[in-house]
Amino acid sequence: MKIDGKEITTLLIKIFSKKEYRDDFIKGNIFMNLSGYFNKIENNTYRGDKLDGKIICYNQTVQINDFKFKTDYVQGFVGDDKVPIFCTTLLSDKILEKRNNKYYFKECVKNNLINFGDFAVIFLYKELEDNLLEYAQSMNIPFASHLIRYTNLNNKNNAHFDLYRKKDPFTKFFIKDNFYKSQNEVRFLFPIIMAQEKPVVAKIRPLNFHKEFDTNELFNSSIELSICLKN
Repeated sequence: MKIDGKEITTLLIKIFSKKEYRDDFIKGNIFMNLSGYFNKIENNTYRGDKLDGKIICYNQTVQINDFKFKTDYVQGFVGDDKVPIFCTTLLSDKILEKRNNKYYFKECVKNNLINFGDFAVIFLYKELEDNLLEYAQSMNIPFASHLIRYTNLNNKNNAHFDLYRKKDPFTKFFIKDNFYKSQNEVRFLFPIIMAQEKPVVAKIRPLNFHKEFDTNELFNSSIELSICLKN
């Protein structure tokens, strides 16, 4: 997204269902659900995704002894339901539209994200990323973050499968179907398989830059963004 003619990809928004959850986040307590959580809430269409972290393999040959047949199947890996994930939304022109030098959330985005809760906070991408990386290094565990790539997972030409099947299996957590495109999601995850089945709370430095909003107020008003340059 361009602000004052300069490309900016630094601001994230997170929406919480309770004020205390937002307060905990700002204090540096990052609540990370395990990946299986998102698979189990498919009926909750704005959050759940039964294919999260998985790939559909179409028209594949399966052999049992001398018998061969073609079928579709979902590919995952053992433990793919125990990966700690933290989800946010990137503020960009994919979810914002500019009118009279002010930015407004697009209707499709408002209709989606409003369901996440009443308590929003805007903060710096890099600050959260740096703090989570510092935490991961202190715990001697790997860390990854990336903007989600959206594609048509129902495309039977298997282009997405061929592209990613030879890579790190955790890459699949950064691919989602176009159905979720309006979330414009950035994910932070620890690419490890947890032994326990409860969420992880990563304790990082408190966030220095943040601005809290009421979700309804934020979505029904404009955002003024500008770049302040030092002399």
